[in-house]
Amino acid sequence: MRPKTLLSPLVLLLAVTAAGADNAAPASGGQISPPWNTDTPNLLFQPSSCDPTWTVRADYLLWWVKNGPNPQPLVTLGTEESEGILGNAGTTVLYGGSGINFGPFSGGRITADWHADRCRSIQFSAFMLEQRTERFATASDDTGIPVITRPVFDVLLGQETGSSVGFPNAFRGNVAVGSNSQLWGGELNLLQDWSCDGCRRVHLILGLRYLELQEALYVHQEVTILEAGIAGFLGTPVFEPTRMWINDGFETQNRFYGAQIGGQTRIDLGRLSVDLIGKVAFGWTHQILSLTGSTTSLGQPEPIGVAPGGLLCLPSNIGRHDETVFAIVPEISLTANYCIRENITARIGYTFLYWSDVARPGEQVNRVVNAEQVPSSLAFGPLTGPAVPQPSLKSSDFWAMGLHVGLEIRY
Repeated sequence: MRPKTLLSPLVLLLAVTAAGADNAAPASGGQISPPWNTDTPNLLFQPSSCDPTWTVRADYLLWWVKNGPNPQPLVTLGTEESEGILGNAGTTVLYGGSGINFGPFSGGRITADWHADRCRSIQFSAFMLEQRTERFATASDDTGIPVITRPVFDVLLGQETGSSVGFPNAFRGNVAVGSNSQLWGGELNLLQDWSCDGCRRVHLILGLRYLELQEALYVHQEVTILEAGIAGFLGTPVFEPTRMWINDGFETQNRFYGAQIGGQTRIDLGRLSVDLIGKVAFGWTHQILSLTGSTTSLGQPEPIGVAPGGLLCLPSNIGRHDETVFAIVPEISLTANYCIRENITARIGYTFLYWSDVARPGEQVNRVVNAEQVPSSLAFGPLTGPAVPQPSLKSSDFWAMGLHVGLEIRY
């Protein structure tokens, strides 16, 4: 009885299989139909309803920028014999002649990608660094010690001279120099898939870019005339205890408008991925230079007059000056990503940005002056010599680089 029991299921299985084969046999042509409905789309290759429509990245930036050029000596220290005049024995430069180091900048960047489909995305990105300020100040005591001078080259005399901030028994005062810098920008890009081999995807980047760099350099001089001192105000001699404020301001704005092209590749290594982005923008930089200067003479206790022109910013160069130059802005960025959850990724990376042509305040300083334009000079009067200084926009390159840390969210 056991052999019969074991064979019965086997016979039944063979019978069912044979019946199935008969039913699947084609009526003609010898072709077998697939066991699914061919009118139904193959969902394996269709976009999933769960694919993200947006990707948003928020980054904290810790960047550094190229030192601000400051080639001209702006404040000197001297002896009574040297009077703080450049070239005389005993004169040293207190401020100027070297770069302005602004230190690290904090900032933020937000990037949003809208995925039109699996092959194309529209990306908007904007960043801003904080405004950083570098300051210098020095002062004499109540008797005018030490000797402090703001050096200039007098075109009428054909030699170095200067405006006294401190001189024993003649002038006491202080001078302060402030410089600031701020960078921000934005871009709008189209990202198009170039290739994808499973663990590596490459995007082509086409878009528009905007950058703006605002910087300034200000010099404020405050002087009180002592018993042995004498100065001028609009050609009139002034004596003790008159106080004078002398201000010069150099402000620059650089605005870049351009089109850019580049590429972005992502290499997936499981939960870890690496992004490498390289792009370059070609366009125009609109450079704007604003020069301001004023001299205020104060009696006791009320002010007695304000005149246009300081020491380096005079009627011959005061005002707004601008020009437009061709510029190139390349950028490279490397970012490591770690997937925390299905739709949340932590990011850390490095960015380097270069700007070929900008105007920076320190390079616009011209120490060659005509004392006939200087309100605090005893030589002030009708202009008979050359009208100097003249405005001149000078360009140099600029870079910014640093770290970024943030999160990426997909939804």
